Amino acid sequence: MLAAGVCNELFNIFNCRPLDSDHEVLLMDYTVDCRTSQHQTCLIVAGVMIVLFALGTPVALGVLMLRRVQEYSGSSDSDRFVARRVADEQKISDLEAADAIRDVTTGREYSFLVNAFK
Repeated sequence: MLAAGVCNELFNIFNCRPLDSDHEVLLMDYTVDCRTSQHQTCLIVAGVMIVLFALGTPVALGVLMLRRVQEYSGSSDSDRFVARRVADEQKISDLEAADAIRDVTTGREYSFLVNAFK
């Protein structure tokens, strides 16, 4: 996923290696001195971006999924009709049929998130 790759690169900004008592360099680029104010500013920006990517992405997707669940709970007459037909054909309850239809629809909409977890 994109957020994981971005976070990995951002965490590299925190990975410094001491050379001696006066010099500390960035492990991924030895030309960057970790004790400069410029690098300290980069650490702050990287920290904010890590929070945005690592926490913001899942929270935003969670909010979108909760909104979708609320939309599903207010089903229309046509949704109930389809669930009734599925229930009759599969010999299951209307509620089970409605849940199965919701699961299939949700799986299609959010498959890019869950397909990696098999």
